[in-house]
Amino acid sequence: MRKQGHPRVIAWANARGLLVRIDRKSPWGNDFKEGKDGTLQEVIALYAASLSGRPDLLKDLPTLRGKALMCWCAPKPCHGDALIQRLKELEPST
Repeated sequence: MRKQGHPRVIAWANARGLLVRIDRKSPWGNDFKEGKDGTLQEVIALYAASLSGRPDLLKDLPTLRGKALMCWCAPKPCHGDALIQRLKELEPST
Protein backbone atom coordinates (compact mmCIF):
# COMPACT_ATOMS: atom_id res chain seq x y z
CA MET A 1 0.00 0.00 0.00
CA ARG A 2 1.32 3.41 -0.96
CA LYS A 3 1.72 5.70 2.05
CA GLN A 4 1.51 8.85 -0.02
CA GLY A 5 -0.56 11.90 0.57
CA HIS A 6 -0.54 15.43 1.78
CA PRO A 7 0.26 15.17 5.52
CA ARG A 8 -0.63 18.78 6.31
CA VAL A 9 -3.97 18.60 4.52
CA ILE A 10 -4.74 15.25 6.12
CA ALA A 11 -3.86 16.56 9.60
CA TRP A 12 -5.85 19.77 9.02
CA ALA A 13 -8.95 17.91 7.80
CA ASN A 14 -8.70 15.28 10.53
CA ALA A 15 -8.43 17.91 13.28
CA ARG A 16 -11.64 19.52 12.01
CA GLY A 17 -13.59 16.29 11.62
CA LEU A 18 -13.57 16.61 7.84
CA LEU A 19 -11.52 13.54 6.93
CA VAL A 20 -13.45 10.53 5.63
CA ARG A 21 -11.72 7.31 4.65
CA ILE A 22 -13.09 5.85 1.44
CA ASP A 23 -10.58 3.02 1.04
CA ARG A 24 -11.46 -0.67 1.12
CA LYS A 25 -11.47 -0.67 4.93
CA SER A 26 -14.50 1.61 4.84
CA PRO A 27 -18.07 1.12 3.57
CA TRP A 28 -17.18 3.49 0.70
CA GLY A 29 -14.37 1.25 -0.60
CA ASN A 30 -14.22 -0.03 -4.16
CA ASP A 31 -14.71 -3.81 -4.17
CA PHE A 32 -13.52 -3.98 -7.79
CA LYS A 33 -9.76 -4.47 -8.03
CA GLU A 34 -7.44 -3.15 -10.69
CA GLY A 35 -5.94 -6.05 -12.63
CA LYS A 36 -8.37 -8.70 -11.40
CA ASP A 37 -11.53 -6.85 -12.49
CA GLY A 38 -10.12 -4.57 -15.19
CA THR A 39 -8.01 -1.50 -15.75
CA LEU A 40 -8.07 1.36 -13.27
CA GLN A 41 -10.58 3.25 -15.40
CA GLU A 42 -12.74 0.14 -15.77
CA VAL A 43 -12.89 -0.60 -12.03
CA ILE A 44 -13.79 3.02 -11.33
CA ALA A 45 -16.59 2.74 -13.92
CA LEU A 46 -17.75 -0.54 -12.35
CA TYR A 47 -17.85 1.12 -8.94
CA ALA A 48 -19.79 4.09 -10.32
CA ALA A 49 -22.33 1.75 -11.93
CA SER A 50 -22.63 -0.34 -8.76
CA LEU A 51 -23.61 2.68 -6.65
CA SER A 52 -27.15 2.54 -8.04
CA GLY A 53 -27.58 -0.85 -6.38
CA ARG A 54 -26.31 0.39 -3.03
CA PRO A 55 -29.17 2.28 -1.33
CA ASP A 56 -27.22 2.14 1.94
CA LEU A 57 -24.42 4.22 0.42
CA LEU A 58 -26.70 6.50 -1.58
CA LYS A 59 -28.63 7.34 1.59
CA ASP A 60 -25.41 8.41 3.32
CA LEU A 61 -23.85 10.10 0.29
CA PRO A 62 -24.83 13.64 1.40
CA THR A 63 -22.71 13.16 4.55
CA LEU A 64 -19.63 13.33 2.31
CA ARG A 65 -20.39 16.86 1.13
CA GLY A 66 -17.62 19.25 2.19
CA LYS A 67 -15.41 16.43 3.45
CA ALA A 68 -11.86 15.47 2.49
CA LEU A 69 -12.11 11.99 0.97
CA MET A 70 -9.04 9.89 1.75
CA CYS A 71 -7.97 6.96 -0.38
CA TRP A 72 -4.61 5.47 -1.32
CA CYS A 73 -5.14 6.08 -5.04
CA ALA A 74 -3.86 9.67 -5.04
CA PRO A 75 -2.58 11.10 -7.28
CA LYS A 76 -4.07 8.55 -9.71
CA PRO A 77 -7.78 8.51 -10.64
CA CYS A 78 -9.93 7.11 -7.85
CA HIS A 79 -13.40 5.73 -7.19
CA GLY A 80 -13.76 8.83 -5.00
CA ASP A 81 -14.25 10.72 -8.26
CA ALA A 82 -17.40 8.64 -8.82
CA LEU A 83 -18.64 9.59 -5.34
CA ILE A 84 -17.99 13.27 -6.04
CA GLN A 85 -19.84 13.00 -9.37
CA ARG A 86 -22.87 11.44 -7.63
CA LEU A 87 -22.80 14.24 -5.06
CA LYS A 88 -22.80 16.82 -7.86
CA GLU A 89 -25.83 15.09 -9.39
CA LEU A 90 -27.70 15.63 -6.11
CA GLU A 91 -27.15 19.40 -6.26
CA PRO A 92 -30.13 21.42 -7.46
CA SER A 93 -29.85 22.74 -11.01
CA THR A 94 -29.58 26.48 -11.47
